[in-house]
Amino acid sequence: MKLRVELTCGYEGSYAKYDIFAIGDEVSNYALSVGGYSGNIGDSLSHHNGYKFTTYDRDNDINGRTRAQTYRGAWYLLSPYKFE
Repeated sequence: MKLRVELTCGYEGSYAKYDIFAIGDEVSNYALSVGGYSGNIGDSLSHHNGYKFTTYDRDNDINGRTRAQTYRGAWYLLSPYKFE
């Protein structure tokens, strides 16, 4: 699969495109595979490549603390950004 994210404000548009995008199965804890970035808004997803999905009740976070609880939602972790 491919993924394209588009952001628009007025007439100006920005995008991030990934030539590789896949989410694993339950056995892999829904590991994220992403690569082949191109675009004009910066690559803020590739550093999540290979990470497993973490939720409140399933801590797959590599840093040893449950960020899904800290940031109040599920995510592919470890992210240096705080999502609210």
